[in-house]
Amino acid sequence: MKKTAPQHLLDTRRSNVLALREEYQAQILAAGGLARAPESAFAKVLLMHPSMWSQIKTSRAITDLLARKIEIQCGKPIGWLDRNHGTTASAAEDDFLDLARRVWRAENFEGKQELRSLLIGRERKSSHKARARSS
Repeated sequence: MKKTAPQHLLDTRRSNVLALREEYQAQILAAGGLARAPESAFAKVLLMHPSMWSQIKTSRAITDLLARKIEIQCGKPIGWLDRNHGTTASAAEDDFLDLARRVWRAENFEGKQELRSLLIGRERKSSHKARARSS
């Protein structure tokens, strides 16, 4: 039976790998590159197929072996992906949270219940998908 890392570790790794992607993007921009480098360019840095990178960003579990490979390719110390670095949210995430806050504040009790139910349903669906993939 294949052992899966605890969910909090998988979440930390995903957050950190997305922060590495943002760091890479900032380096490209500082060097005069595209405002938004293609995802395939970062996949090349990681020495992986773009479709694998796409899965890692959204759903694929980042195993110990994969985490170490990413750390090496990005010049980070071993175990870097496993630690919380207090990474900041992306601009898109900040925009979404601002929108959610505005909508929440504008809704009445029933509307807030509906929004909460929608998010809980999405969370359960995401958790179910993640568990199905890891088994």
